[in-house]
Amino acid sequence: MTEELVCPICREQGDILIDIGCPAKHSFHSACIAAWLTIKFSCPMCRQNLSIKIETSNVFMAYLEVKYAGFTGSTYYEETKQIFNNLTQKAQAECIIKDYRLFTLLQENQKTLDLCILVVKGRGQMLKYVPEELKSEELCRLALDQTQYAFEFIPDQLKTPMMCFKAVSKVPSFLRFCVPKKIITSEFLISLLCNDVDFLDFLPEELKTLKVYQLLASKNMTIFYRLPQNVRNELVRI
Repeated sequence: MTEELVCPICREQGDILIDIGCPAKHSFHSACIAAWLTIKFSCPMCRQNLSIKIETSNVFMAYLEVKYAGFTGSTYYEETKQIFNNLTQKAQAECIIKDYRLFTLLQENQKTLDLCILVVKGRGQMLKYVPEELKSEELCRLALDQTQYAFEFIPDQLKTPMMCFKAVSKVPSFLRFCVPKKIITSEFLISLLCNDVDFLDFLPEELKTLKVYQLLASKNMTIFYRLPQNVRNELVRI
């Protein structure tokens, strides 16, 4: 609830005042109350502890604005985590929409599927903080649509050849570290290398064999000329 009254802290009118959720419904300018909340998370008028009562995101976001001014990281003080975890689910969701990093403050049992979808839609790399039991092929595809860097947080059992091809096409090093071995078939490699022979540089060590090189070169002569001289010599003798 908002109304234009005199702020009890600065004693000035003008900006919209926010109801901070105490039983007496005391209202303040967001900037004024934020400065106070970094010292003590209670109403400065009636001293009501707000960490249990807050049902709106405005107060918490005002607190963050002052507490973490200019902050660009993702690690918050333990005090902030405790306050955030005492907000109502509605207030938490409102806060997360405004700053996706706050999703990391939730306890695992507070992360619902709807919240996970919300944060992944906003920032694909937040898949890292989604509980394993809530990850699905659909959610992983959604994260990958936002950013290819979500790929490293997709469980191997949920990675499909299409997902792998899409991710590796953008970040070749994923071929070496993040693609399950069962997906790296000759057909998969040929598809990649026909698209860009530079993927040769990222072949996993165990695939750098004459048999694999022979198969790849037979499909694309450009690949043959990218191979080391000693490998080409061996292939010619076969």
